[in-house]
Amino acid sequence: VTEPRVLQSLQRAVDSHAAQLREWLVLQTDSGRTVYGYGAGSRVPALLNIAKVDQQLLKGIADASPAKHGRRVPGTDVAIISPEELIAADPELVLLTLPDLFEEVRRTYPQFE
Repeated sequence: VTEPRVLQSLQRAVDSHAAQLREWLVLQTDSGRTVYGYGAGSRVPALLNIAKVDQQLLKGIADASPAKHGRRVPGTDVAIISPEELIAADPELVLLTLPDLFEEVRRTYPQFE
């Protein structure tokens, strides 16, 4: 990854992904749907910051790690909440930020299907 055009193509892919995420969140919000997230992993702050996501678009993000509860996703105002708080919020949509967790979340929280 020493070629500038390779780096440019990677940046374009990131920008495109972030723009699509923001567009989807804006569409859901404008349609009156409540969106929460699941999975406050290390890649999430960068994604939410590049996409300019705030609590207006993503009401909160649940994470299984109790050490993260009560904090915010770095660089945003999006609160990190417990899975129990996510269940209590009963959102119309849950954005899974870490695809590797899909099967685990599906087994543990069938109500989100």
